[in-house]
Amino acid sequence: MASYNLIREPWIRVMMRDGTNQRVGIHGAFEHAGRIRLITGDPHTRLVVLRLLAAIHARALTVAGHGDDTAHAQRLWAANGVDMDAIDAYLREWEDRFDLFDPTRPFMQDAGLRVKFPRPARTLTPWDRDRGLFGPAMDRRSVIPAADAVIALLLDLAYDTAGIKSAPGQGRVYPPVAGILCNGWPGPAVTWVPQTGSLAHDLLAMSPMPYRTDDLPCWEHDLLDGDDVLIRPTSMVQAWTMPTRRIRLTAGDDGMVTCAHATYGVIPDPMIMYDADPLVCLNARTGTPVYRADAERPLWLPPAWARADTRPHWFPWCAQLMGEQPTRVECSAAVYNQAVIEDMPSMTMQTQSRWLADTSGDLTLFLSAVRQMADAWARMQRRFELGAGRRVLESPTDRATSNEGLRDQHTMAAILRDLTPLIEQTLADPADDALDMGVTRIMEYMRERGREALEQHSALSFNLRYPAAQAWMQFVAGVKIIAANWRTPANDAPIEPPQRDASNNKASTPATANPKRGRQGKPVIREGGGMPQERFDSATQAVAWLREHGHERAASAGISAACNNQKRTAYGYNWRFADQQ
Repeated sequence: MASYNLIREPWIRVMMRDGTNQRVGIHGAFEHAGRIRLITGDPHTRLVVLRLLAAIHARALTVAGHGDDTAHAQRLWAANGVDMDAIDAYLREWEDRFDLFDPTRPFMQDAGLRVKFPRPARTLTPWDRDRGLFGPAMDRRSVIPAADAVIALLLDLAYDTAGIKSAPGQGRVYPPVAGILCNGWPGPAVTWVPQTGSLAHDLLAMSPMPYRTDDLPCWEHDLLDGDDVLIRPTSMVQAWTMPTRRIRLTAGDDGMVTCAHATYGVIPDPMIMYDADPLVCLNARTGTPVYRADAERPLWLPPAWARADTRPHWFPWCAQLMGEQPTRVECSAAVYNQAVIEDMPSMTMQTQSRWLADTSGDLTLFLSAVRQMADAWARMQRRFELGAGRRVLESPTDRATSNEGLRDQHTMAAILRDLTPLIEQTLADPADDALDMGVTRIMEYMRERGREALEQHSALSFNLRYPAAQAWMQFVAGVKIIAANWRTPANDAPIEPPQRDASNNKASTPATANPKRGRQGKPVIREGGGMPQERFDSATQAVAWLREHGHERAASAGISAACNNQKRTAYGYNWRFADQQ
């Protein structure tokens, strides 16, 4: 009978701090944790291995009596190591549970599972199996080594799809809980892990204290006992080791895996399944994980990871351990098309540790301003396409319909991908005014991109209702307002635009404008045109703003006519008196 113990056998690919690559077992990973830079491979492989090692590390500290000893964690961080006494004692106690081919308790498997149609071993990796015909070529090996089978087993437990699975002795059946999808644990949720440059630091950073004494991994008990397969996880280690699949690997005497029996395992309650996982980024609106990651949109959007109430739980813990230091964070997700994995996006961002525990809300406002600029870019591009005849409005108004909104979302996703390097540069900047400089840098970039887009579309524009120059001027004015007022939360009063001083034709504030004789002008409100609503004290002040933004021949008569319903619009905007509802 073959044997392959994960504690001693080398199956984890790592890069040492000197740049060399090695394979180590679980014990070797902990023993050399301070000298290991990172676990190599794709981000999703790194995630599942880190979760396993972090679960062992947290459980070992808990058994040793350090589950709530933050001072002990600080000492380990300063020493750039792990508590090997606690690790050795724990691994000796549970060594038999880490044998991949143990006849009674194989590692994270169901020894008694038999299915009618077992999978070929080469199809263990979920995205290779699902995309084999149309995506990357499937593994053509008839058998795979045990080291590769361990990684495939962990990936299958984490990312396996939610479709119909083989059932013991009866071919194929539906999931045991009707109406509940049971993707693997990370599934489509966006998960974040640290990349501090040291495996010892990574394991400490991603496991916030305190640890619960009743937080047991699956190898310390059997979650598959009983009739209720809908599990409500309550703690971190339980969440990281929950067997959401029942799998049994079959191997020959040479230790090569030939096939895998697989069916449904336990199903975590979808309402609370991520509450215990400190790696998951939550949705700011609902408090649930960010589902349905978009293959086009960068993973930092929506910026729930920047909000104090929805960011991954390990962020402030890591900042507490690190102090004022730069670090890197890596996020990954799975994009599902019904039951098939369509894409596996990931990204790495460098940031100052202070942004991991930011409580001022400035980072959220900064990212919101970036998104507003991207939205203004999408509106400008839509007007360019309308002017060139490449798009026809499906509604009689300028408001985008659902189909046009989807097209605008693709435009926004493209510009946000282009802005991601500038955002990373801002987050990595140690200066106190890094966010202010970042907003200015992004505004200038957007204005330059807008000028290039205008040059491309101005010659193509023939629809006089949507002139390209007007769309560009509205875009430039919009990003300028957003950049100047980015620290003001939404729905606050917009900044007051400058107006012309008649004596020297230079911009001045309304407070310094020369008062005029005669009847006081009525306040007017400008709406539409893809810009925020804005109030002017008089039509004259509105004219000054229009001239400042490219309408050199603007006159108050046109604005007054629009306010009195004598014409529909004036200079591309809707106008009304402030006292009109």
